[in-house]
Amino acid sequence: MLNRSQFSFNLDGMNYPIAQSQHLENLRPGKHFLSVSTTQWRHHGFVTKVVYRGSVYIEPCTETFISITNGALLVDNVVALYPQNNHWNSNGFAHQQNHNYQGQYGANTNQYAPCEMSDYEFSNLLRSLNNASFESTKLSIANTVLHNNFFTTNQVRQILEQFSFESTKLDFAKSAYSKTIDKNNYYSLSDSFSFNSSTIALNNFIVSR
Repeated sequence: MLNRSQFSFNLDGMNYPIAQSQHLENLRPGKHFLSVSTTQWRHHGFVTKVVYRGSVYIEPCTETFISITNGALLVDNVVALYPQNNHWNSNGFAHQQNHNYQGQYGANTNQYAPCEMSDYEFSNLLRSLNNASFESTKLSIANTVLHNNFFTTNQVRQILEQFSFESTKLDFAKSAYSKTIDKNNYYSLSDSFSFNSSTIALNNFIVSR
């Protein structure tokens, strides 16, 4: 709370005790539902008042600092947890917001590497691909998710296993290359193809990047 008062809260159905601050670790990325209450002494007893009820979105591989004031949730800072030399941009990366916690990784640290899609979200993706009836639908779903996420080579391999046609596998493998965080392992996808010509085509594509 910005006024430093004590509060209790419920996150995704789980209650947390009264405190002046809380630090939760290993939350899955994505939307979480949050209800925050304060307890104050009023005349003949304590009165509990809900001061916020809504949601908060957690980006993958980040630490998020939030506060509540006047019934609104404020995201004070979002700090990436893995400093690297890659530049983050609006196509899937996220800049550190330089607020009160800028010095956590040093004054000159402001560039970070992307993180792969979380296990939870990736499982949902595979379930959606498995439930799709047509190859074109599967490819459309995969390309849509690819636009806003990053993958490991192993995750790309699992997506390729959802496709039936060699041409579809090759098209997606080419599209996913730029959004893969361990490109040095991409050669291992050769065993995902039935024809040697597809492996050669993918390798030539990688070399040309």
